[in-house]
Amino acid sequence: MNKINKILILSVSTLCIIGTLVLIKALFDDGGKMITDWMSAIANTAMAVAAVYAALQAKRWFSNLSYTTAFNKAAEFLAKIDQEKDEIDDAFSEIYELQDYIFAVNSGTKKTDDTVISDYERLVDYNLAKCNSMKKHLQEYNNLKRWPISRLQSNSIEELIKSKESVYCSITATYDLAKHFLLSYRGGAATNSAIYYNDLKKVLITLHHSKGQYDKLYKEFNNNSFSDYFSAK
Repeated sequence: MNKINKILILSVSTLCIIGTLVLIKALFDDGGKMITDWMSAIANTAMAVAAVYAALQAKRWFSNLSYTTAFNKAAEFLAKIDQEKDEIDDAFSEIYELQDYIFAVNSGTKKTDDTVISDYERLVDYNLAKCNSMKKHLQEYNNLKRWPISRLQSNSIEELIKSKESVYCSITATYDLAKHFLLSYRGGAATNSAIYYNDLKKVLITLHHSKGQYDKLYKEFNNNSFSDYFSAK
């Protein structure tokens, strides 16, 4: 039982005792003339005390609910970062397959495949959507300021999200250039295919650099606990 509850119970008990004594005195002094008035006053006082108690309990309940909701939202946010790490690793592993295939086509050891071109076109749209979703993810992090929770190491979190955005955007560019290379190569446009091929090699270098930077930031993030990123206000 907390201190507030004890004080309220003691107050109500004291009022009851006083009221009882007053009633007894009234019975002997004037034959009960003031009984009705005193009973009404005591009832009103008890109701007022009960109302104050209920208000305090409601405020406490709402405060606890706000803290619980805030920490749940923060936990979901961190879990999403872990989930996207697996998605980025899977997407990056497919880039190695893309490299092998494009290099083989350019060297003449493999032919262009319409199915592969369609897949690349689909992956351009998918990864572009993931790239754009990083802005929403960053906004979700900023929205946590509305709740009774303090954000710690916010610069590290924001840098990690921006790093993910860079990786997804580089993956998008990689698939887009690979698609255009295959279309040009299949159509016999040697000059255009050579340009796309050279641009693709440059983007692959950028992608590997972005992925390396992201892996470094995620490793630092993963070495910390929940309390390193959030605390109660």
